[in-house]
This record gives sequence, C-alpha cells and structure tokens, in this order.
Amino acid sequence: MYTYCCSPTPRVSWRRVDSAGQMPEKATVQSYGQELMIVDADASVAGTYECSAVNILIKSSEAVSAQFHLVVECKLFYC
Repeated sequence: MYTYCCSPTPRVSWRRVDSAGQMPEKATVQSYGQELMIVDADASVAGTYECSAVNILIKSSEAVSAQFHLVVECKLFYC
C-alpha cells in the first residue's frame, strides 16, 4: 500500500502504465484516491503503476506523477 497525503487533499488518480495496461480486478482505490490496494496479489498484478495528483484549488497547477514498479514474489508449493 502506498499513501499520498497533503493539504488540501489533491485530486489523485492511479493507472497501470506497463504492457498489461488495465488495472487488475483485485485493485481498489481508497481514501479519496490516496491509496491503491491490491488484495491477494499474484503474479498477474506485477507491473508498473502511476499515481498522479493535482491541487484542485490552483487552476494552473500541473499534475505531479510518480511511477512504482510492483514485484510479486510467490511461494513455491510442492504436492
């Protein structure tokens, strides 16, 4: 989980920017967009995500973005 916070609360959006392109079904955005939660992560959710935030009180404000690369390590199960 990554949390972004400041005052006033910015308008925050998340997107997946790697070759998969779409947010996984397991992903939810919470806390007014400030948290991206991926529950029961598996290898299919590994990739690059981008968080963008803009101050809604300043009309000329440009969005600030950061990219995150999510690596999911799975346990090996033996039968």
